[in-house]
Amino acid sequence: MKSYSRYALVLATAVLPMSAGVAADPQDPSAEDVVVRRCPVDFERTVTLGSMANGILEECLVQQGDRVKAGQVLGRLECEEIRAEIRLRELEAESDIDVRLGEAKKAQADDKLRRTVALIRRSGSAVEEFQLHKMEAESAALTVEQAKQRRQLAQVQLKVARSRLRLREFVSPHDGVVVAVPKHKGEPVAPNEPLFRVVDVDHLLITAHVDVTEVERVRIGQRVRIIPEIAGADLPIEHEVFEGRVCFVDTHVDPLTQTCKVLVKAENRNGLLRAGLEVRIEILPPAPIAAAGKAAGAPEPAKIAVAPDASKPAIAPGAGKPATVSDATKTVVPAGPRQAPAVGAAERTRQIP
Repeated sequence: MKSYSRYALVLATAVLPMSAGVAADPQDPSAEDVVVRRCPVDFERTVTLGSMANGILEECLVQQGDRVKAGQVLGRLECEEIRAEIRLRELEAESDIDVRLGEAKKAQADDKLRRTVALIRRSGSAVEEFQLHKMEAESAALTVEQAKQRRQLAQVQLKVARSRLRLREFVSPHDGVVVAVPKHKGEPVAPNEPLFRVVDVDHLLITAHVDVTEVERVRIGQRVRIIPEIAGADLPIEHEVFEGRVCFVDTHVDPLTQTCKVLVKAENRNGLLRAGLEVRIEILPPAPIAAAGKAAGAPEPAKIAVAPDASKPAIAPGAGKPATVSDATKTVVPAGPRQAPAVGAAERTRQIP
């Protein structure tokens, strides 16, 4: 009977802190989702391409609805003059005739100067003739440098002409779908007039206005569930769930609505969502840290060994000391150097819930 009383005491000691901890733990409001309805959907990237100068649309290489890649040319303005200038600059940059001609003149002037110096040493030729030949040699050297500089200048002008040609091309800055082509080949174009519109339909940007009482629970990077909601209809798209993340939380609160703007980025799976739809977003709370409960001293399940018979307490043979209870696991273990031998299938370990 004493052994049973002892085990009952250990059991009560392990269970009471656990039940007390459960009763004292209030519900944390930060663990709830932040739900916002009627959030408009838009595409993350949309670009409208236009001309910077007057001209004629020479080429229109895409149609409305075409998928394009980043860097793809969509169209060109008329640019025959620029192409002719590019060809001229290419010839000037590639030609080295002026450089070779100047080097030949320099070599001739240097040879004449050397012969003049030799004559002065042998027969005392006039110094004026030496100075004249020296100036001719220096002038020939400057002519060579000038020819090289003109060639470098032609190479720079060639780059400028090519950049002017690129300005008359319309290039898509990102992958997407062409949704508008208001002009056709051969039509005149004015400055800042829109010619092509490309949208990235694979990436979405959702705008939500979170109540000021809940915005403190929203952080950049939190996971978001996105559920389409269409008023007055029950469409298959409303049963789809999309995943996204918070990318922006405004620091300004609207004084009229007492809300704060929050932006969510999401992948448009299979292109199911369209710009202009409204969705419900559920901003999930941050994932709990597994070690937080242990750091706060949360109780762990206790294990207690149950003896098969009250009249036969578990004592290690030859130990001469009664069994003790371990504080770490609340498990009855023998105090001696060896474990008690197994006494049969009736002895087992029971876990306290």
